Amino acid sequence: WQGVEMAAALQAAGLGARAVEALLRKVRELRAAEDDADEEVETVGPKHLGTVSNIFGVLQLLYKSQVNAEGYRLVVQRMPSAEEGQEWDVRLCLWSLNPAAAFAEVEGAARAVILTSGTLAPLGSFASELGAAFP
Repeated sequence: WQGVEMAAALQAAGLGARAVEALLRKVRELRAAEDDADEEVETVGPKHLGTVSNIFGVLQLLYKSQVNAEGYRLVVQRMPSAEEGQEWDVRLCLWSLNPAAAFAEVEGAARAVILTSGTLAPLGSFASELGAAFP
């Protein structure tokens, strides 16, 4: 799925913009609670919370940048499993193919941004890909 079609499918599945915001708040609350928890208390774990947080973070970017929605892809991959006794691994991938979606937050929060690379030429093309105007 891609872009607007993907956003509609996520909305139909109960993962619209409001739900994602609410779930992301809950994940942050869980992280804070785990940081304060005793070692004897069973927790979800930072690895799992980090993964869920990353997924919701990408969804949050998708909903914030509806203009750039076509730059997102939701892909289900089925691959032969490396684990013995398991035939297939299934992966759900959420890809942001447009760097402007992530860069917009950085640009909005910073007074200045310094970009370095050996391949920033032509600068006009690079600025276009980031959706930013360089002086």
